[in-house]
This record gives sequence, C-alpha cells and structure tokens, in this order.
Amino acid sequence: MRRKDISAAMMSGGVFDRFKLRQRRLVLGLSLKDMADLADRPHWQDYVSRWERGIKSPSASSIRILAELLGCEVEDFMSTPKDLAAKTTPNRLHEIVKDARRIVRIWEKGNGK
Repeated sequence: MRRKDISAAMMSGGVFDRFKLRQRRLVLGLSLKDMADLADRPHWQDYVSRWERGIKSPSASSIRILAELLGCEVEDFMSTPKDLAAKTTPNRLHEIVKDARRIVRIWEKGNGK
C-alpha cells in the first residue's frame, strides 16, 4: 500500500488498533522475536511490544511493513476511535486475554507443543 493510501485510511477516521496487531500476530503463532526476524530489524522486538501495549504508535511506513509481514491490509489494523474505546473496557480486555490464550493453546496443540 502506498503512503498516500495509508494516510487516506487514517484521514477517514481510522486509528491504529493495537489489539488487532496482537491478535493477528498470535493467530499466526508469531513471537515478538519472530516479528523482528521477519522484518530483519532486531529492534522491532521492542517496538512491536510497545505498539501492542499502546506505549507508542507505529509510523505509517511501519504499519505498511506490518501488513506485508502478516499477510493483510493496512486497513486491517485500523479502527474508529469509538470502536477502539469500546475495546479498552475492563471486560473487553479480559475477553481479549481469554481469546489470546485460547488461540495460543490451539496453536500449541496443532504444533505438538
């Protein structure tokens, strides 16, 4: 996706959704180190962790790279501010953690771990 396409996604009310990044990474069974290795950028292990925890937000070019690495579109990481606010309620966070744990268990079972 070109830079102006990313900007268009953000200009249309989209904001980076850290929950979607983490969910996509876990569904694919990737660790933070795996992400850094795939991107061939050792510092990304720390960066992705910060992005997923909401400490920092990735740049437009980093979002594009994330989409390429994870086999999806930039828009897949975007949400409206209202949708994002709904995800940060304590009950929703609990649901997200439970889902992530379930995904990890399924992945481990399928990979003989």
